[in-house]
Amino acid sequence: MNQIQNRTFLDVTAGAFWRYFANTDQKTVQSVYAGFVAAHLNHPDESVIEGDENRLPVLYKLPGGIVFGLSEKASISVNYLSQVQDLVNQTNVGSFLSYKLPFDTRGQMSNLVARIGAWYRIQDAAIASIDFITNNLQFGFSYDWNVTSLRYNNRGTGSYEISMGYRFYKPAAT
Repeated sequence: MNQIQNRTFLDVTAGAFWRYFANTDQKTVQSVYAGFVAAHLNHPDESVIEGDENRLPVLYKLPGGIVFGLSEKASISVNYLSQVQDLVNQTNVGSFLSYKLPFDTRGQMSNLVARIGAWYRIQDAAIASIDFITNNLQFGFSYDWNVTSLRYNNRGTGSYEISMGYRFYKPAAT
């Protein structure tokens, strides 16, 4: 008797994001942003075992940060992400250094920016990342080092993530 079943379910998420862009002539604060997200609002059942039920609790996320201009081509951003689900909290704090590369790029590759960053997931991991971003494309690599006692279970190795993204919007003219 096969008790594992294929499942498809609807997972409802809602959120809001606010971003303030300062005057472009200003060299200090370029932007400030914050948001709120609530995921799994309908408490979907994710169980794949026949006759079992495993409903996802609501996941709340609070992202935010501030971007400081260092020069015409460089900026630094300070960021946070706090997540709470079923009374379990995870908070990340970190920063990115962004630099607009001096290449004459057009189309999908316009406005090429290199970004390096470091994060700390409180009482869990240290994270390093590198990204390349254009108006539409993003490619990234990050590596997590576990800083808890679990690091002894994997001989001190961490995990890596490769990401790719595409933005389906046209940036506003400045």
